Amino acid sequence: MTEGTRKLIHDPMWGLMEDVLYFAIRHKCVVDPDGCRSYLESYIRNGPCSCDKERLCCPCDQAPAELKRNAKCLCGLFWSSYEAY
Repeated sequence: MTEGTRKLIHDPMWGLMEDVLYFAIRHKCVVDPDGCRSYLESYIRNGPCSCDKERLCCPCDQAPAELKRNAKCLCGLFWSSYEAY
């Protein structure tokens, strides 16, 4: 294993990115390519949801319903389609 690979595996952002991508695949939605990294950095710095302190995780339980209703989740990280984005 290279030093770069070792750093990637231990990077907390990597685990969050896996969660984001898994959610997008599972719910057949797209991830905002421009805001993804800054959103993940904010998540690490500020906690689970910088958009709504009542939400305890991201992706949150409300996101699938928001995608259907608004074509995006509250924070704008997930979108229902590229056309909606």
